[in-house]
Amino acid sequence: MRYPGDTISEGSKIMKRFLCAALSLSLTAGLLSGCGSSEGTQGGNVPMGRYIEEQTGSLPGVERVRGTCLREDGVLVTYGYSKTEQWAKRYEISQDGRVQETDVAWLSGLMAAGNSVLGINETSNGALFALYMDQAGTPHLVRAEGDTPQDIEIPDWEKKAGGGGEGAGITVSGSKNDPGVTTSDGKSGAVISDSFGGITVEGSVSVGVDGGAVGELFSFIPPTGFSVLENGDYLISYGNKGVSRYSGADGALIREYPCTAFAGSTAVYGNQLLAFDPSYSGLWLYDLDTGAKSECVFDGLDYATVPNLDGEGVFLTNSGGIYRQAEGGTLWEKLVDGELTSLSMPDLSIAATASGPEGSFWALLTGEEGVEVMRYTYSADTPTNPDTELTIAALDDNATIRQAIGEFQRRNTSVKVNFQILLEGESAATPEDVIRALNTELLNGKGPDLLVLDGLPAASYIEKGVLEDLSGLEDELEAQGLMPNLMGAYRTGGGVFALPSRFTLPVMMGRSEDVMAVRALADLAREVEERQGGSTP
Repeated sequence: MRYPGDTISEGSKIMKRFLCAALSLSLTAGLLSGCGSSEGTQGGNVPMGRYIEEQTGSLPGVERVRGTCLREDGVLVTYGYSKTEQWAKRYEISQDGRVQETDVAWLSGLMAAGNSVLGINETSNGALFALYMDQAGTPHLVRAEGDTPQDIEIPDWEKKAGGGGEGAGITVSGSKNDPGVTTSDGKSGAVISDSFGGITVEGSVSVGVDGGAVGELFSFIPPTGFSVLENGDYLISYGNKGVSRYSGADGALIREYPCTAFAGSTAVYGNQLLAFDPSYSGLWLYDLDTGAKSECVFDGLDYATVPNLDGEGVFLTNSGGIYRQAEGGTLWEKLVDGELTSLSMPDLSIAATASGPEGSFWALLTGEEGVEVMRYTYSADTPTNPDTELTIAALDDNATIRQAIGEFQRRNTSVKVNFQILLEGESAATPEDVIRALNTELLNGKGPDLLVLDGLPAASYIEKGVLEDLSGLEDELEAQGLMPNLMGAYRTGGGVFALPSRFTLPVMMGRSEDVMAVRALADLAREVEERQGGSTP
């Protein structure tokens, strides 16, 4: 059964309702061009077992999450904040979906004062730490003592910001709006620039110290995130410069781990650190005590991949799904199929992940209205492969269609929707070639279950009778508030064979008396003709 539609602007709720209703009607009517493999319809021969997605909660208004961890009692703890509204909250999410939120007043106060929160970390004993950058570009690592943050001294920060160590006589001053570099003898010449909300100094300055010795001004890379180890040491991330370990006793630098480390791109478990390599083409797994490094090669790695560690080893999450590294580090098992879950929805980004009991997983997905909390559990009674397949075809890719598919499959776990893009970006085929091939399929009674008619000859398809009557879908969409006069745009004597999912309103601007004089296209044509004497129509 083919249900044509029309694409609309990205993120349109109308388009999502349209596609979800169309797919639902395809199932309930039982009019499918294909319903999966024969194996999927034979009771005892069907392979069973698959991870199922369930939305267990939502965090409205949250723009970012930090410090996500799973407690021993199975409760997921995370800190969410809104940079726009300048508030921070602590969330406890139970496995049955109950969400308990608590305001974190001192964190909200830091944000209201113009500081940028870079990281939050709650230890197993309940101690709370935060990393933030003040308006002058100075980083601060603090620990909450009640409702008051207490600064933790990191001597390495002061040393670098001070210009290269004892006796160098270099002073770095300035801010994002008023940069400047001076030395104790008044010389200057280094370049200063803002980076990730902080100050980066580039170049060298010769400074006379103790009879003419030369000191070098080196760059200070601001931190991007942090973790607190079980023994109290701190792991501070510095973007492309890697991760540094500092003593929890006196803040002294202990060891450095070269890698690429931004907020959310590293994971720590026990004495192990997982981070991207400098080229973002692989992952490096460090032993925090010895500094020994091993490589994790993953073919599907991209910037949106979220790495993580637990007692079983490495697992990764991206739009393709959740993957577990097999023993030996060279093979990966896809545990959760992203195409059957919200992980593939383009309007949601993966903010954080966690593993739970009995092989379960959590994912926090950030969208326009806040964060959605998803839980993935293994169901031995669910077919490994959905027993029903639907196909949507369109000339070009469309994020709104992919989003609608994700929402539909979230509610229909036994269905797999295949999105067929007819005109692939790297294909040598022309639109005419693709349309010709599609026409042959349709005339032979084949083709997709749902057809998006953007760029396709809708009138010709209706005339040739290759489309199904959509009167039932029209009624359902009108009941949801879509305009009946527009829903009937493609109505013929035999039924409704296409439905528009968008419309545009042309707008004319001008002086009031000129606009009011135009009531039809003939009026507009007359106005243009009368103004052709040299003035602009």
